[in-house]
Amino acid sequence: DRLIKEDFMKPWVEEKNPSKRLAMQLSQEMRDGFEYFYFWNYCKNFGFKENPVVAKAFATIPSMNMWDDHDIIDGYGSYPSDMQNADCFKVLFANACRFYYLFQQHTTVERAPDHGLVRGTLPTCNHIISTLGPDIGFVSLDCRGERTKHDVCDPATYDGVFQALNTMMPSTVKHLMILTGVPLIYPRLTLFENIMDGAAGFNLATLAGKTGALGDIISGQLNKWNGDPELLDDMNDHWTAGNHEVERRKFIERLQQYAREKSVRVSFLGGDVHCCGAGKLYSKDMKEKEEGDPYFMVQIISSAIVNVPPPQALLTILNQNSSYITFNGNTEEKMYNLFKRSPNGNTRQNKKLMGMRNYCAGYYDEKTGKINFWIQAEKEVGVKGTMGYLVDVPRLLFGQAGYHLYHQNKKQLLTEYAQSTQRHQHRFTNAFERITDAVEQRLSMPDAKNY
Repeated sequence: DRLIKEDFMKPWVEEKNPSKRLAMQLSQEMRDGFEYFYFWNYCKNFGFKENPVVAKAFATIPSMNMWDDHDIIDGYGSYPSDMQNADCFKVLFANACRFYYLFQQHTTVERAPDHGLVRGTLPTCNHIISTLGPDIGFVSLDCRGERTKHDVCDPATYDGVFQALNTMMPSTVKHLMILTGVPLIYPRLTLFENIMDGAAGFNLATLAGKTGALGDIISGQLNKWNGDPELLDDMNDHWTAGNHEVERRKFIERLQQYAREKSVRVSFLGGDVHCCGAGKLYSKDMKEKEEGDPYFMVQIISSAIVNVPPPQALLTILNQNSSYITFNGNTEEKMYNLFKRSPNGNTRQNKKLMGMRNYCAGYYDEKTGKINFWIQAEKEVGVKGTMGYLVDVPRLLFGQAGYHLYHQNKKQLLTEYAQSTQRHQHRFTNAFERITDAVEQRLSMPDAKNY
């Protein structure tokens, strides 16, 4: 988010003519500036010298990382096509991409599929499909590598993801968690967008929770770069936005089919909205039989713990606009009334979304097959102590697949899982070898000997 304030960005920032800015060919100094910025941003934030706690955490806690817009620039992918194709955006994306794969995936764009990632339609789009033990499958969808204002992912990319799911997931898996940057289930913003368009002088950047580069300039040049009335990247980023609604529906319907055929409980994990909450999809005629409903899918919303919460006015509007919605046919979606009391014990009017710093921890209960998601919200800013809010996600016992899975010999299942894990580990080669190989491949980089 500091990128646009860097000295090397001055030629771009000071050019006030939108067409000239889009046509600008970057000097070598600016190109070097992008490389330097992204490289040292990782060194400073991941390195032991300036962030020893973070460095120790990465060295000792197993993790899987997926980039989103802030690993590139605020709102990347949701800008108009002419801006996305400007030389400035191409160069910044190339550098952001290069160092994301180096520092977070320990590979390169070219070698990502050989190192276990599932390639999308473009080489820069690579998804994570893995397991967290024998009972839980995990998919982290790359929602930035090939994103446009109209598509989160290319249609062919979804075909590849589901093909990989069918071949990589062992039959021991009872839960499948889908991680996306922005929640798939969230109050609709259509009415809110219309209100913003009609409110003269409304500070949209503040209400949208934008505190970065886009927040600084959303009321300036961005809305004039391609002639649009306003560039609402936060709105366009949402799966529930009009330009992504069809894509969202098709994606969820394919997951419904997968859940039904494999007897696997599908759940969604997301954040980026600066608040916490939970929602669900469910069959209208099975409200009291969640364990047997393949279309029962829970959305957990937990944003980055350092995010500044959005104004209460925005949360109030979203809360009022969060009644149940018919998804398709017999399936409805709604938000949970999860927050009946604040972390300090006071009763709350807005029970669906809470603007407090938070994190989420999930616990798998082997006896019941449930995943217990605890959203831990801060009681007081800067003071230790949280209050937990529980969302239970039952395993799915449904149809022939569920019956077979439930009665199959556990020893046979574990043997099958071990064989699947061996195949999976073969795809994920030694991380140290991968990062060494990736570093050796790099072009010239700034000196990092102090980190």
